[in-house]
Amino acid sequence: MITVVPTGCTLELVSETTVGQYRFGPDGSVSVTIGMRNGPVCAPIWAYRVVGDTSIELSREGARLELWTEIQRLDDTLHVTCSGNRLTFKISP
Repeated sequence: MITVVPTGCTLELVSETTVGQYRFGPDGSVSVTIGMRNGPVCAPIWAYRVVGDTSIELSREGARLELWTEIQRLDDTLHVTCSGNRLTFKISP
């Protein structure tokens, strides 16, 4: 599967208040940990698919949960736009 996000790596959201960790598999699955720092978190398994040269859709059971656009990788960081917000993720093995 060709993807605009790195597979086999962990993406960790750079945020002081929100937890966001994503691990994309080559099979179209993504393990997610999301929630609040020092608060509740959940760890679902979602699916992803490439919808453009710099865009992916994250979904569960066919329902879109997030759309990442304007994906740009710079060294060990990944920048995306999601719901009008520009997010930065640190990439680690």
